[in-house]
Amino acid sequence: MTDKKFVFKHQQKDNDDDHEYLGTQCFQISPNVEEKEIPTNGEEYLLKVIKERAKCATITKCNLDASQIRKKLCNTIKEHKVPEKPEKLKPTIEWQNIQIADFSDLHMYVVRMAARKKAELPTIFQDTYRDFMQDGEIQWMQVFESTEPTLSHVVGLSHGVVETGLDTILSILQRIKPGESIDRRTGLWLHALLTVARHPPQSDDSFLLRNLCRRCAEIRAGLNLDDENARELATPLNIFICIIAKYFGQHDLGDYELHDSKVGQIYYDSKVAQIFY
Repeated sequence: MTDKKFVFKHQQKDNDDDHEYLGTQCFQISPNVEEKEIPTNGEEYLLKVIKERAKCATITKCNLDASQIRKKLCNTIKEHKVPEKPEKLKPTIEWQNIQIADFSDLHMYVVRMAARKKAELPTIFQDTYRDFMQDGEIQWMQVFESTEPTLSHVVGLSHGVVETGLDTILSILQRIKPGESIDRRTGLWLHALLTVARHPPQSDDSFLLRNLCRRCAEIRAGLNLDDENARELATPLNIFICIIAKYFGQHDLGDYELHDSKVGQIYYDSKVAQIFY
């Protein structure tokens, strides 16, 4: 059986330019169509568009100031200075492990409670914050000044509401003068809101948590080491620094070297294993 060969010849036409591959018109317009100022049908409209396009240059060039491109346009990010960590006030790794274990138990208790009471959460929220709502938002400053947190205050709070509460606490911490520490009620609320913060934290959560942790470290660094109550004043600050650094993964802000964090998390990892398995 012989192979058949096929030869394709390109047939020349009178107006070959109109049949170039890239230049072939998608819509053919009758030569009898007249251009009008205001088109009255589809062909007149296409003709008007083609005529206007023919007046535009195929290639355009912009006058760009190249000197602006050569300039360094990126912003330089200045790293925050790590607050001083007084050796006299730093907690031990063993103490931190105990705090993390207790906080992990409390955090999971609140999460499970919210799951069991899911249907009742809207009613609990309304009953708890009825006197502190304005325009649909909790007035956190009024809450912090007038009451102490209970389980009904935090169970089932949305992430946005928790973030607003933590941000309000950060503003309170910013007003603490050197030599002073966080007051008892603010500390209770910070601990309570951390129990319902997202874990693991997302990027916006981490930014707020890091600011809280860094501010607690700054307050601790401002304490008078010669004061007989210095350790007592530093204890709540140590707890919050420990929780944020170890439980929420901001290890570079913790009261330990990074290689020590692996040793310090042995007990904590066992608690996390209980949560997921």
